[in-house]
Amino acid sequence: MANKQPTHDRRATATPPSVTTHGVAAVAGATGLSLTPQRVAVVQPILAAWLADSAALNALMQADAHREVVPITVLRHAPHDVEGG
Repeated sequence: MANKQPTHDRRATATPPSVTTHGVAAVAGATGLSLTPQRVAVVQPILAAWLADSAALNALMQADAHREVVPITVLRHAPHDVEGG
């Protein structure tokens, strides 16, 4: 009998937290990024959309039909020129 991985249902079922202007300002401040209130107002709906779409993609990619999908992008270091250092 093969050693089979446990089948946990890890699908994202929770909705992403709401992104408020207060939250955006708090995170910006915590990271040392000073944003004007006008800039926070511009960033807030963009960040909210990104998080909602990210949660949806996460849930989709955790479905059984996509369990074996892996990224096709592979980052490799350029080969070093041994003689040139």
